[in-house]
Amino acid sequence: MSFSPTGSLLFSPCSIRDLRLENRIVLPAMVTRLSGADGFVNDHIRARYLRFARGEPGLMVLEAMGVNETRSGPLLRASHDRFVPGLRDLVREIRRSMLRWVLPSERRRCETEITSILTSST
Repeated sequence: MSFSPTGSLLFSPCSIRDLRLENRIVLPAMVTRLSGADGFVNDHIRARYLRFARGEPGLMVLEAMGVNETRSGPLLRASHDRFVPGLRDLVREIRRSMLRWVLPSERRRCETEITSILTSST
């Protein structure tokens, strides 16, 4: 038996406030631990997120990031301007591959609405 996404709620568009998603597939934030101790975007992180983006989820939440200057293991960092160029380049590459993504800090704001949308038929 073959599967066709036509007519499937999972593959139908939806909106979260004023954010329109092309489908209801959400890639949640994860802790990949691929950054290394320096916290910079590297080839491993870039390859993983671009692979996810090519799958065309409706929404992708980037992984947990360190926002303080203290060491917290191999997490991406957003605690200083020196991390901005790598994060900016990653976001540009993701945008070329998919329509919507958010940073982890925005996740909580949308969590309840995402759950509601994923389970509704409108």
